[in-house]
Amino acid sequence: MNIVVNTLGRFQIANEQGSINDKNIRSDMLKKLLLYLLLHRDHPLTVQELCTALWHEDEIDNPSGALKNLMYRLRNLLKTELGDADYLLSKKGFYSWNSEISVIMDCEEFEKNLEEAKKTQREKEECLYYYENAIAMYGGNFMLSSTDVFWILTLSAYYHSMYITSVKEMAQLYLEQGKFHQMELVCAEALHYEALDEHLNILLVQSYMRQNKQAQAKEAFEKVEKILYDQLGVRNTPLLTELGRELINMNNGENLSDINEMSSEITEKSVDGAYLCGYTVFREIYHLEARKIKRLGMSEYLVLFTIDMDAKISSKIGKETIKDNMQKAMNMLERVLCDTLRIGDVVSRYSSTQYVVMLNSCNYENCALVANRVLSRFYQVSSKIKGLQVHMDIEEVVAASTIVK
Repeated sequence: MNIVVNTLGRFQIANEQGSINDKNIRSDMLKKLLLYLLLHRDHPLTVQELCTALWHEDEIDNPSGALKNLMYRLRNLLKTELGDADYLLSKKGFYSWNSEISVIMDCEEFEKNLEEAKKTQREKEECLYYYENAIAMYGGNFMLSSTDVFWILTLSAYYHSMYITSVKEMAQLYLEQGKFHQMELVCAEALHYEALDEHLNILLVQSYMRQNKQAQAKEAFEKVEKILYDQLGVRNTPLLTELGRELINMNNGENLSDINEMSSEITEKSVDGAYLCGYTVFREIYHLEARKIKRLGMSEYLVLFTIDMDAKISSKIGKETIKDNMQKAMNMLERVLCDTLRIGDVVSRYSSTQYVVMLNSCNYENCALVANRVLSRFYQVSSKIKGLQVHMDIEEVVAASTIVK
């Protein structure tokens, strides 16, 4: 008799006669007990070891009695759903899985295939074969519905890390072999599980670029820039900066028929409100405007808006609430800036709590008036979020210096 066990993304134990899954094993304790016995089926387990795996210290008064009851229920469940057999054995204070009943676990097969991939790295096709086998087995985090005990959390993190690392290694092999569509698919899937991985995002952008999917590459690049700003406060990393340069230089390899074709390609489809862009683009615009100031003698100003929360109020609410409120506030500030400012003004998110604005063709007094109008509008739309504070700093754009040779 063979038992097949799924733990990655879903929980199921099945054989030819039936199956056990989240629908018919509603007790989380039974599920954890069964899983622990299967993972350690190569040796008998003491009552103390099983109790430690199932309960926190002093969680229940009589763990040995509770374990005995769980074992009784588990035996009945296995026989009812999988057929009559002695799945579990007990002897002199030890419990174990019956070694005569073979077990195939997806998490173990996942790891075995990755080990084979590492052994065959010099043989690219064979290496990819094992990587693809492993990745196909990963349907999600280990025991997703049971994450309240240390050993499950540890294994979940372990297999998750192996998966993400392997996807990046496999994507690199696809890149070297020109299999760009496969590279795209595997990276896009992995980002569902690890959206904040910079290298994984970069590999996805590269897969689009190699397939000449310029629009998708630009969209994916802007998405990773934004998500790293929003979630981690990270901006302008060396890898993203280099990728941005590659993206700017990217073209479809064909000459334009005339300048009208270029004009049509680069013209904005709709123009409304301030120009919102990533910080990398903002910096390039700043350089250009500094040159114009040098040449034309006009004045422009930078305004840095920083959102903060009153210390007394923040001390009374949890960290998650603060994080959620700050994210909502930043979204509101972005909308206010884009709607309030002029078409020629430029807006960019600088960090997780800051936006920077470039106001063109204005003096300090007008700049201050505009900035205060933004603050007034922001406090109106964010009035339901208590304790918000916005600080602003104003500084004139400095004309580009001329290097004399």
